[in-house]
Amino acid sequence: MKRESSNIANGADWETIPIIILIILLILIATLAYNIKEAMIESREDLPQLEAVPIEQEEENPDKEEVFEETVTLEEEAKPRLSDRDMIAMIVMGESRGEKFIGKVAVAAVVINRSRERGMTIEEVCTEEDQFVYPYYGTVSLSCYEAVDYAMEHMSLFPKNMLYFRNTMYHEKLGIPYTQIGGHYFSTEGEPEWEIETLGEKD
Repeated sequence: MKRESSNIANGADWETIPIIILIILLILIATLAYNIKEAMIESREDLPQLEAVPIEQEEENPDKEEVFEETVTLEEEAKPRLSDRDMIAMIVMGESRGEKFIGKVAVAAVVINRSRERGMTIEEVCTEEDQFVYPYYGTVSLSCYEAVDYAMEHMSLFPKNMLYFRNTMYHEKLGIPYTQIGGHYFSTEGEPEWEIETLGEKD
């Protein structure tokens, strides 16, 4: 009788084990779900609080175009300006890129002389209507910049009244014929102060 009762007890224990395991799993699942929910609530609290703002219709602004134009003007004024050296080099490139170094220097000297003799800025001289090929849309060579630098450093190389040049022939109505350099004919306004000194070939 004792053996039978122990066997019955052991059988009852094995039948309750799956139920116990199931209860434990349910408790674990419920705990895990609760922890996940709490974590999501905390993460939402860390987010910045956004407020819903109603969209307002834009009021008509009769001065809107004027404000826009003023903005464009300010942007244009903020653009970097070309230096005098850049502007002269562009003219030298446009007018005498096929000439020898002395010819390039002479063209630069005409621009500089006009600025000094007529009390004009380099920009005013360069942009004067029907005078030079400006602006030159292309790459300006290093030799043109060197010619500008040389003309600026040697202001007395040419007469200060050498103010004109022309291709193929002297001006018929402007200035007094002074000297030919390559394909350019240079003229002075009045009698030249001295004869030209040659620089020799550099190109």
